[in-house]
Amino acid sequence: MLHTCGFKTLDEMTDAAVPKHIRLTAPVDLEPAKSESEALAELKVIAAKNKVLKSLIGMGYYETGEDEREGGRGAICMSLS
Repeated sequence: MLHTCGFKTLDEMTDAAVPKHIRLTAPVDLEPAKSESEALAELKVIAAKNKVLKSLIGMGYYETGEDEREGGRGAICMSLS
């Protein structure tokens, strides 16, 4: 692919594609890689902290009007039903 794009090395392509001022100069300090099963187990722990709340999607709006305090320009008061 590099040769098809006209580059000899990955570094050459990176130099052409990524501006120097946004590149990191030091290695990133990352945790060791996890296996798929380890990552899924960790995600399950995180997902278990989610709370199921009442969804108001589809409930609609009513009694909408322009806000007098803003001089009636663009600010809208909306009430959920």
